[in-house]
Amino acid sequence: MFALKDISDDKRRRALEKIFFHDVLNTAGTVSLCAEIIRTSPEQSSNVIEDMLGSTQRLIEEIRSQRDLTMAENGELKPRFVSVAAAAFVNQLAQQYERHPVAAERAIKVGESNQALEFMSDPALLGRVIGNMIKNALEAACAGETVTITCEEVDQRVVFTVHNPAFMPRDVQ
Repeated sequence: MFALKDISDDKRRRALEKIFFHDVLNTAGTVSLCAEIIRTSPEQSSNVIEDMLGSTQRLIEEIRSQRDLTMAENGELKPRFVSVAAAAFVNQLAQQYERHPVAAERAIKVGESNQALEFMSDPALLGRVIGNMIKNALEAACAGETVTITCEEVDQRVVFTVHNPAFMPRDVQ
């Protein structure tokens, strides 16, 4: 008797969980460090509170992302479609990721976009996808480089692009 089992889904899930726990622990460590600074040096608390709030928001987003991924894999995710204003959406993401640690010494620029462009989507899910694209571009960019985000309508479709100056080798593509 001979049996085979495809474990690629299990391997992928374990890899994603490893990344999730790494990110959550790093962010929780930052929150803990900020709280310790506030406790031991109250005079510096005003400088640290913004970092702490940003880290707390990132922690919440990481947990929500993992929850949504698990729900999607189990066929339980129900997208909440609403009208999204493209220009405002892209600007909000740019502002959010400008404060992210991965953006240190890098700039984010929003490209020209159609101010009137609106479309239906789940902004939380779309934000996670485009947000991951932004983080990847920032990680690949060198200090002093700029990541550009655009959103435009092409052939009656909404197209988001995130560009950084780095070249991706053919084998990685």
